[in-house]
Amino acid sequence: YCQTVEIDPAGAIPTAFALAQAWEWDTDGDLDSWTVNAGFNLDAATPTGGSIKGTAATGDPNMTSPVTTISTAYRVIVEFRIKKESSDASRIDLFWDDASGGIAASRSCSISGATFGADDNFKVVRITFPHGKINSQLDKLRLDPIADPANVGKSTEIDYLRVYTESLIPLEWDTDTLTAG
Repeated sequence: YCQTVEIDPAGAIPTAFALAQAWEWDTDGDLDSWTVNAGFNLDAATPTGGSIKGTAATGDPNMTSPVTTISTAYRVIVEFRIKKESSDASRIDLFWDDASGGIAASRSCSISGATFGADDNFKVVRITFPHGKINSQLDKLRLDPIADPANVGKSTEIDYLRVYTESLIPLEWDTDTLTAG
């Protein structure tokens, strides 16, 4: 389960979180070391104009981040901006690789297509994971933007994907010992 899934969240990322990794895809033709499987046909020169555009060729189109190690001592937020066709009611799946093991169903989160409410507009999806859900470290992500086989031929566009980690503010006790408090 995911602690919180927000579509077009009203507020900014909480101040306790810092940006740990971002993929903006702002350079045409540069996937920032992400790999795309054969089930996801990318548009020519993708990324173009700052986003990855593609069409589901099979029932399992996905893209996988490069191997990276991000410490996840506390909570983690994964946020991405995505546009789906209004006729695509498929869910979006996010998988991760952590200290418990590689990409697997036990390390995944699904966003219902009905919840997403595809309408041909970009939407921000923010997933907040509770402490310990991503075990110790985040090593890799896999995004399945069109996760239902019935939606072969549907297209999607992903503008960015960002990972934020929480850092706790250190508490300080009364150090001068003269003042009560």
